[in-house]
Amino acid sequence: PEARLVWIVASAAGWGAGMVASAVASDVIWGAFSLAVLGMETGKGAVVGALVAAVTGPLAKGTFSRDAFSETSARAA
Repeated sequence: PEARLVWIVASAAGWGAGMVASAVASDVIWGAFSLAVLGMETGKGAVVGALVAAVTGPLAKGTFSRDAFSETSARAA
């Protein structure tokens, strides 16, 4: 459970940072940068990151578990 929480937080932080970079790039290109836009983009990235991690975490764990099971079964045979 702790590893999954770390994965979710790390993913949210990564996506949030990406959205901040996008907001800064938009400011450079179009101007009119505001803290509201920065906050919105950061929040949006964090939510997307958390959702992605919530979905990919169990999928990755399932994949690793299946691989470990296959390896164990192959050794037993």
